[in-house]
Amino acid sequence: MDDVIRAEADALWELLRSTDEGGHGAHVYVCGSARFAAAVLRALTGIVPGDGGELLRQLVADGRLAQDVFTTYLGHAQQGPRFEVSDLAQHNTPDAGYWMAIGGAVFDVSEFIHLHIGGPHIIRNHVGLDATAAYRKVLHHAQAEIDAQLAMYQIGHLRRLQFGARWGVVLTEDGLHALPLEELFRTWVRFVYLLVGMENALTADYGFTTSVATSGEDPRELTPFKAQYILEAHRRFLVSYLDGLVQEDLRTLWQLTVGFCDPHLDIRSFDTDLADMSARPDVALVRHCVPAVKELLLDGDDFRRAAALCRIFARVDVQLLRELKTAALEGIRAFEIHEADVVERAGATLLNAARETLAAVSAYYRRLAEQARGHGITAADAVVEEAIPPDRGLPGHGGPLQLPD
Repeated sequence: MDDVIRAEADALWELLRSTDEGGHGAHVYVCGSARFAAAVLRALTGIVPGDGGELLRQLVADGRLAQDVFTTYLGHAQQGPRFEVSDLAQHNTPDAGYWMAIGGAVFDVSEFIHLHIGGPHIIRNHVGLDATAAYRKVLHHAQAEIDAQLAMYQIGHLRRLQFGARWGVVLTEDGLHALPLEELFRTWVRFVYLLVGMENALTADYGFTTSVATSGEDPRELTPFKAQYILEAHRRFLVSYLDGLVQEDLRTLWQLTVGFCDPHLDIRSFDTDLADMSARPDVALVRHCVPAVKELLLDGDDFRRAAALCRIFARVDVQLLRELKTAALEGIRAFEIHEADVVERAGATLLNAARETLAAVSAYYRRLAEQARGHGITAADAVVEEAIPPDRGLPGHGGPLQLPD
């Protein structure tokens, strides 16, 4: 197919060019198997001067690309290239590319993200993750024409690790529990996926600041509106993301890992370390820094300083999630390398990865507190933010209706 299309490259390019560019503005209709359709589109992008991917995007935008794609049986689902969870989790950035897993298969959606009819944000929210549940929630698996097109982007499958019948005993607040080693691996995977999901969400939040929010605005300019948006996103990161991650998910990960890898270690050591970290002045300053910067924004007297702090918040929040993912992936790779023997051969690696995760959070607070002090925010400036008032049930605004007696 590549040879056939290349042989007619000049004539095809003349047909595909838009009428505004002096071409014929032809429509493209592709009918065949997923492999055939992928080969045709790949070949078409190769005959275009410049960015071939941009041509496909323009064809879709102009309604000049139609596809009837069907799947064919290609043998056992586990055939072809095999990828690890650690590979998948790292492909959620423009530089690394965008991958997702659905039903155990791995898909490279780096190009499809520009073609998705629902827009790129829906896809971007699920890259680097197992998106099976989201895919099925919207019933895409029940629509043959959608399911068939998905196969055009498949690059392999996730490798299934073998843990045999290995198990261990873990201690939690609910008492002793016998747990399969595979469940410990799933706990680590869920933790990594949680971090990737947070990365994606935070990228979407802070990515807004580089878009044009008002007419005639320079997208590189941090306006007061965008600065306040960053501040609210940072506050949400501290309260909704970080608190739950450390106090619940990381705590559970620590308890289960200790039960398998070092039963003599006191699981309460995590709570002790967490309490010590939370009692440090750096943590209090960071937590109360948000309302202090908010006052700067509202007063409008020193917007330059407030904007600088908002930029720091965005950069340091993203940096923390990357550091947490890096630490957690060390644990995932230990499972991938040693499988059933991971406890005997890499138990110390798992424990150290969990410790490094909490250490990264501690370093985050220290780093952010230093930046705050460097910009003149001290404990004396700290303001306790007002609590969010309870929902009074205003009719038409999503709250509960006040029904008459």
